[in-house]
Amino acid sequence: MGINTISNTLTLLGRIFDTQKARKPIHPDTSMKPAYRPVPIHQPLPRVSPEEVGLDSEKITAFLKELRDDETLNMQSVLILKNGKIVTEAIFGDTDPLIWKQTFSAAKSITALAIGMLCDEGKLSLDTKLTDVFERRLTPIAKFSIKDLTVRHLLTMTTGASFNEAAMLTEWDWVKGYFAGTFTPGEFSYNSLNSYILSAIVQEKTGERLSEYLTPRLFAPLGIDEFYWETCPMGIDKGGWGLYMRPEDMAKIGVLVMENGMWKGKQLIPHAYLEMAAHTQTTTKTVSKLYDYGYHIWTGKNRDSFLFNGMLGQNVLGFRESGVILVSNAGNDEIFQSSNYFTTAERYFSEKHADTLPRNEEAFKNLQDLISRLKDLPTAVPIPAIPPRRWHLFRKAPPTALSVADPLPPECNLLSGVRFETDDPHAPTVSLLPLILQVVQNNYGSGFKSLSFLKNGSSFYMTYAEESASYLLPIGFGTPAPTDIRIGDVPYHVKTLGQFVKDEDGRPILKIRISFSETPLTRYLKLYYGGIAPQLKQYEQPGGDFVFTKIIGVKHALALSPIIGGTLDKIDNDYVRYRVNKAFAPVIRVNKSE
Repeated sequence: MGINTISNTLTLLGRIFDTQKARKPIHPDTSMKPAYRPVPIHQPLPRVSPEEVGLDSEKITAFLKELRDDETLNMQSVLILKNGKIVTEAIFGDTDPLIWKQTFSAAKSITALAIGMLCDEGKLSLDTKLTDVFERRLTPIAKFSIKDLTVRHLLTMTTGASFNEAAMLTEWDWVKGYFAGTFTPGEFSYNSLNSYILSAIVQEKTGERLSEYLTPRLFAPLGIDEFYWETCPMGIDKGGWGLYMRPEDMAKIGVLVMENGMWKGKQLIPHAYLEMAAHTQTTTKTVSKLYDYGYHIWTGKNRDSFLFNGMLGQNVLGFRESGVILVSNAGNDEIFQSSNYFTTAERYFSEKHADTLPRNEEAFKNLQDLISRLKDLPTAVPIPAIPPRRWHLFRKAPPTALSVADPLPPECNLLSGVRFETDDPHAPTVSLLPLILQVVQNNYGSGFKSLSFLKNGSSFYMTYAEESASYLLPIGFGTPAPTDIRIGDVPYHVKTLGQFVKDEDGRPILKIRISFSETPLTRYLKLYYGGIAPQLKQYEQPGGDFVFTKIIGVKHALALSPIIGGTLDKIDNDYVRYRVNKAFAPVIRVNKSE
């Protein structure tokens, strides 16, 4: 990376972890995601009982219980398919399967399918040199530095490009920034900008954005009509991330790969290309213990499997021997395949199963009962003062007794009409939007200003005010209350759940969970509203642990620079952890007024 890019990257990181000044992006937000539309799935996949396709309801029940009980996982939904048919759809908590989800890096695998189509159309080959595609945009130095790089290097993550995700947030022209960097091709080096360049190649070769190119060739034949792909500031689909799609539609693409590119008798993806793309082309060495890499598709080291993998737990996992596909969404503190989910899935589904099994009415009923109970998971427990690797604000608890005349807790009457304002010096960096989303979407909040509450009939509302915007959220008690808000120019669908409790000292607390339904991210508030020193604590899940790991990775990458490497090596990781905790778990002093 050039000195300007390095300087801008350090400036942005400094802004993110400065807990006393409002955060600002290096460049303005360009994300224009539309609001989701609650419409039915087009061309839904067939549903059958597990035994009809040779799966055991008892084993599926045991699998779901393991996911539920694993304290390192924060599952949101799991689809289980065999032979292209859905046998189980498990929803954890209040997730809505009709709302599209942020797929993060699972989008990379879909970008790779577009490259296979371009090759089949004769517009590209895997050995096409990047200098031939981008000749008009390359400086003489860039032409020399990438003279040996091909499309295949991009697909296998072996470019060794220095321009990465952190640097991208500081640049307007990502193509220019990418080719201004350095390259050490050879070994596997995961970099989302390789995927972005593949998207740029599609646009260079076709004159269409990646999503426009794929619509008639992939999405329309599969009945996928509710999706959105974010673009870069220059109007190119991000390719490696930024895709919103519903789990069942992701499942269709998994079925297509399992069937070697064939869909309803038509070959959508070249079989020969998928034979390469979904099988190992390069080893990941220590990056992943379970998976190597094909063409933007992870491939099993010990199992005949393929994987679309997005951070925090967005996955399409296929086992060829059994014909089983798992589509999962989660909010885990997880990079690549570091969670227990993958080894658990392998243990239950990687081996060959029978074609059919006898009906087992009792086991099937038990499975359905469990699925029903999984939807009831979000109720409440106290938040620890310092969040561990994984914690829950809401869990199963006895319901609060409410009168028939007033379905709201009596504490709502006490808080109605009350405002909590702040003069805390750390408030300018506190926002309703989870900080991970602020960074990923380049969409920063304007700083916390006040909380106020209002009871109106049988409804209870919170207004979360920032310096430049206010957000009105209905709060549900027992059942989350949905609403739509707009932060910056980006619409979000959220669900808000509250509960009144007291801490060990008897101080009254209002705990609030705000789920950003289209994402894996959740914002938690804990308002101490009684006594002489009211305060607001905020958390998010996933949060500090995940970000700490990412920051250490960025620090390592920047430390390789001869310009600043020595300086970064002197920054202690414990100090980095401290700064991360301050940013992701702020405690704000507030003042109560009527």
